[in-house]
Amino acid sequence: MTTNPRPNPDMRRSVKATTTYYIAVAALLVGAAIGAVVVTLSTSPQLDDARSDNQRLRAQVNEAEERAEAAEADRRTAQTLIDEQSEELDQRATGLDEREAKIATAEQQQAANQMTGGMHTVGMTVLAGTYTTNVTSGMCYYAWKSGTGADAEIVDNNIVESGPATVTLEDGQIFETTGCGTWTKQ
Repeated sequence: MTTNPRPNPDMRRSVKATTTYYIAVAALLVGAAIGAVVVTLSTSPQLDDARSDNQRLRAQVNEAEERAEAAEADRRTAQTLIDEQSEELDQRATGLDEREAKIATAEQQQAANQMTGGMHTVGMTVLAGTYTTNVTSGMCYYAWKSGTGADAEIVDNNIVESGPATVTLEDGQIFETTGCGTWTKQ
């Protein structure tokens, strides 16, 4: 009969202690290796270069952000000036439109109150009223006629060689003027 020898409790403790010892030594060696790698990496020139590059790039980003903020402030200022100038131009344009309308009205009134050489039907091509002109050179001829045709008779006429001339026109009359310049309604 064979019996299994019983393990010796001291031997068990010894194996257990040896195993624990080896595990502890292995852990210590792994820890030392990791520490050495960390120390090596934290002091390596590549890491220093990377940190330096990172700082330089952050500084460039900060500078770019500052320039962008300044550019945005400049853009807002320029937009404000553009808006102010646009408003001023709009006001000027409105003022010019008003002046142009007044001038056009005045020109129309002046044109309605003036006549030059030719045959005029009072009430149609000229307004009725009293007109004057000032003859400075040449000869001024004007006449009232019975009609506008070539066979129309002269009702009354006058020749002015120099100085003022005045006529009163009534609706329906035919008035012809030559060489008298511009007649202005009074």
